[in-house]
Amino acid sequence: MIKIDNIHSQLQPWLVDRAVSTQGELRPGAETAGESQRQLAQATSERDYPGAQWRFYYPQDFGLGSQPWHIQGVDQYRWWIVRLDPGCVFPTHRDTFDHQEGRRLWVPLTAPEPGHVFMIGCTAYTEFSVGDVFEFQDHQCEHGSANFGHTPRVTLQIVVK
Repeated sequence: MIKIDNIHSQLQPWLVDRAVSTQGELRPGAETAGESQRQLAQATSERDYPGAQWRFYYPQDFGLGSQPWHIQGVDQYRWWIVRLDPGCVFPTHRDTFDHQEGRRLWVPLTAPEPGHVFMIGCTAYTEFSVGDVFEFQDHQCEHGSANFGHTPRVTLQIVVK
């Protein structure tokens, strides 16, 4: 992963508060894409993940348009927000969307705290700033996250078209 930008000054100050104070789409359980369902079934067939739970939020949940932030070198993108509460994990996985679609970006919306971890490949990322825009170097690389801290961890996920 490489840092390509920082959009902290463009982020709405209420964004994280709204994500933390509303339910969002609880996962696993709300997956509609067949590939997502198969991937989850495969990941959990060999072991139990009692803490595997996260929440998704989409542009309409915030009343924001499809392109609310300007990111250096990015014209068109789609986005969603992920909230990972204390004690929860998002098991390692490969994204199921069409990787021909474009580049994959990850943006932390909450400051790093002890217990907030993002892992891609064999590298754990724990040092970053709110609004840093990181680009995945390998779309097929397994990645996941964990929150064994005391506060929700909120990130912005972006796929460049």
